[in-house]
Amino acid sequence: MTVYRNVKKLLPTALFSSLIPALGIAGAIYIASVDMPLGPKIFGIALCTLPFIPFILLFRNTIRRIQHSDPEIIVDDEGIYIWQWADKKIAWDNIEEIRQHGSAGARVFSLKLRDPSLDPPRKPKSKFFDLNRNMLDKAQTKLQNPKVKIAAAALSPAAVLSMRAASGIPDHRDPIFHANGTDTTPAQLLMAVNQHRDRSRGDFRSVGAFIG
Repeated sequence: MTVYRNVKKLLPTALFSSLIPALGIAGAIYIASVDMPLGPKIFGIALCTLPFIPFILLFRNTIRRIQHSDPEIIVDDEGIYIWQWADKKIAWDNIEEIRQHGSAGARVFSLKLRDPSLDPPRKPKSKFFDLNRNMLDKAQTKLQNPKVKIAAAALSPAAVLSMRAASGIPDHRDPIFHANGTDTTPAQLLMAVNQHRDRSRGDFRSVGAFIG
């Protein structure tokens, strides 16, 4: 299976992810023009810009995908090629686990590699995101303790719910792929993954058994 980007599906995302930061930048410009003390002015500008950084990153990534005409994903009997991860295919032998994240209509898949050094990412990952993920993993480990879980739920139920939701987000240090903005669907992509890995390894269990 060879998957290409679908420009018509990506254009709304590009438009949305550009308009939202534009509103924030407009607000920051307005605050900068208002006569007020420097402290509140800096705080207001930061409030109008920092929350929109993820949208700016989404816009940049979407534009890159629109400009990219080669396959984004290839799934065959040799393994899985993920354009946004690396320039070479990840062999099935190095894939220990395949996880699903999100709802049926917006599934995202991630790979747990047996030996990550065999398939490193094209670009080194951000140390900032690494730190955030490490902190989340440590907090999740502590929440496995029943006493800690009860105490945390009593002190801040919202924080516990947020951490549980965050735990379902794919680990950015793993290869991630999806059908969003492509010429296929999550169901078709999942079927191709199951079929090809089934043929390459007789002891294969379907991806459904690996839901994270």
